[in-house]
Amino acid sequence: MKKAEMSHSVLPAARPRALTRTAAIFTVALGFALNAIGARAEGNAVRFGPNLLLSDETRSPQVANRVESTIAANPLDLANLVVGYQVFGCQMKPCACRVVATHDGGATWSLPVFAPLSTPADHCRDSSLAADLAGTFYYSYLDQTATPTGLSEDLRVAVSNDGGGSFSRSSAAVHDAAGDFNSIDKPWITVDAQPKSKFKGTVYVSYTQAEGFLGAIAVVRSQDGGSSWSDPVIVSPIADGAAHQEVQGSVPVVAPDGTVYVFYAAYNPLTGPLSIQYAKSRDGGRSWTAPATVASGLNSPGLFVLNNGMQQFGSASFIGIFANSFPTVAIPPDGTIFVAWTDFPNGSCVNTGTFSPPCVNADVRLSVSKDGGRLWSPPAKVSDETNATDQFFPAIAAHPSSLLSLVWLDRRLDPDNLNYDAFYTNTLGGAAFLPNVRVSSATSTVDSNTDLGDYQGLAVTGNSIVPAWCDDRMKAVNIFTAVGTIDP
Repeated sequence: MKKAEMSHSVLPAARPRALTRTAAIFTVALGFALNAIGARAEGNAVRFGPNLLLSDETRSPQVANRVESTIAANPLDLANLVVGYQVFGCQMKPCACRVVATHDGGATWSLPVFAPLSTPADHCRDSSLAADLAGTFYYSYLDQTATPTGLSEDLRVAVSNDGGGSFSRSSAAVHDAAGDFNSIDKPWITVDAQPKSKFKGTVYVSYTQAEGFLGAIAVVRSQDGGSSWSDPVIVSPIADGAAHQEVQGSVPVVAPDGTVYVFYAAYNPLTGPLSIQYAKSRDGGRSWTAPATVASGLNSPGLFVLNNGMQQFGSASFIGIFANSFPTVAIPPDGTIFVAWTDFPNGSCVNTGTFSPPCVNADVRLSVSKDGGRLWSPPAKVSDETNATDQFFPAIAAHPSSLLSLVWLDRRLDPDNLNYDAFYTNTLGGAAFLPNVRVSSATSTVDSNTDLGDYQGLAVTGNSIVPAWCDDRMKAVNIFTAVGTIDP
C-alpha cells in the first residue's frame, strides 16, 4: 500500500479485538560483515558503580509496583538526566507518572514529581522521555479518564525547561473520546536533536491506534515545542486482529541527516511469526515510505509470558511475567542503525489459542544497517549466556564514538530460570560483543505478583552509561540505576 498522509479515522468500524497493554531475513554483502567484525571484537570494558533506588515513594507510599522506566539526557548538560516511570496498583490519587532528575551525572537523584493529568482521578501509563538541543525535556504518556460511556484517553506531552524539576506545561497530542473499543496504545517520543538536520527541534510521537479489531501505527509531530500537533499519519499497514494480525511497540528515531524512522513489531499473536518493520520520512514527517523489513520469520508471538513459578505456567495464557518482542533502536553520529528485540530462535512457545502465550528460552538479538535500512545484518545473539535461560526487555543507546551500549534483564544466574538480574554489553559493529557484565548488585526474586511492565530505559553520555531498570529485590518492583564508566 502506497503511504500517504491519512488520519487515524481511516480505520473502518469493526468488532472489538483484544488489545495489548499497553519469510526470510535480509542478508548483506561480505564487505559489510567484515567491517563489523573488523571493529574492536571484544568491545570496551565497563565498570558500574553502586545500585541506586530511583523510585523513592516516601511521599506516596501506597503504590504496588513502579515499572516502565524511560530516561533521557540533556545535550547541553550531560550531568543532567531525567527518568520517568509509571505506577501499578495506585491506592491514592492522582495515579500519575513520576519523574526524577539528576544534575551530577547520576550520583544523586531528586524525589519523584508528578506529570500533569487532566483530572485528579486520571491514570497515567506508557510514558517516554526525550530532550532537544536546547535542553528542554519532553515527556509523553497516556492520560486516561474513566467516563460513563467508556475510557477517554489523551496522548499527552508535558514539557520541562528546568532540567526535569517540573513538568507544569502539557498539551494533548492526540485525543480519543470515550467510545466502544477505541484505543491509543504504547506511545513513544523522540526529538530531532541532530545539529545538521533542517528539521531539528521537531518532536515526533508514534503510537498504536486501534478501532475494534483493527490497528495501525500512527505518528504525530510538533514544530513549536509541543504547543500544537499535526494530524496523525498512518505509517504501517492496517492490521486485522480478527485475522490474527497485530502491529505494536513503535519507536521513532532520527538519523544525523534528519531522516526520521519509525520501527515496530508485526506478528501473529497466537503463534507468530514476528517481523520487525519500519517506515521512514525525509521531509520532517509529512510523508512516509512504504513499510520495509529489518527481519522476518522470527519465532515469537509478539506478546508472551515468561515463567513466574506458578504451576499453571506453560498451559495457559496470561499466567507468567508479561513480556514482548517490541524493538529498541539507536542511531549514532555515523548513521549506523541498530535495532534490538527479543525472540525465541532456540526456544519455544505454546499455542494456547489466545494472545500472550507462554514461552521459554528468550534471547535478545540485534540487527544492523549501514545504508539507511536498505540492507540489514542477520540477527545476532547479544548475550554470552549458554544455559537456555531467558534474556528479555533490552534497551540500547549509542555513544558519540558510535559504540553501542545494551542492557537487558537476564535469568542466567538462576538454574530454575525464574529470578533475574540486569546485564550489560557493548559493540562497535554489531557482530561481536563485550563479555557480558552484571549491573545489578542483588538478584530480583520473581513470584506470582511480579509485573515488569513493557520496557526498560538506557541513556549514554560520552563515556557514561546510565540504565534504569525494573528491580524486584524489595517487596515491590522499583526502578533502580547504576552509572557505568567505559574504561579508557
